[in-house]
Amino acid sequence: MNVDIVHAVAPTFTRGFRAPKDGTNEKDFHSIRSPHYLADLLLPGHEIWAYFRYSEISRVDNKRITSDRIQRDAERLAGFGYVTAMVNSIHLPDENLAIAKETWLTTVPQDLQLPKDDSGESDEPNAEQPPDEKETNSGFGDDPPENKEDPGMKDKPGVVLNVALPSGKRLRIRIPRRK
Repeated sequence: MNVDIVHAVAPTFTRGFRAPKDGTNEKDFHSIRSPHYLADLLLPGHEIWAYFRYSEISRVDNKRITSDRIQRDAERLAGFGYVTAMVNSIHLPDENLAIAKETWLTTVPQDLQLPKDDSGESDEPNAEQPPDEKETNSGFGDDPPENKEDPGMKDKPGVVLNVALPSGKRLRIRIPRRK
């Protein structure tokens, strides 16, 4: 898992399951057993996706995978602060319970936490938008601003990535299509 500059721009993806042959209870099939304390300390607001699938587990466990089981697994991972990426054909009964918790608010000692105004958060409902958000009103507009240096770019649509950093700063990355 990354806790570096790359992680500040994009989420990290990790495997959240394992399939030991001697597994007997649900916890045996989880490779994630706690919040990511180092990421919480160094990069509050980080985003780590926990990939969880059941094909290997069902081969070992021989029990039917139910929606209740998937819900429990998703809630467990979300409780540790991971964004759940559950691979299965069954929908979660309550997706709201599987939203990643902000673990850095509880795992990092209070005296080491960033002040709210440094983390990009604001309690004010009418807080001023950052300058890059004023341009498109949301910071995530469908149409990126035209590239004034290369007028031919607007004729070659590519991929536009809009990234929100934990600090609240937003980046717009434009990747042109290959010829």
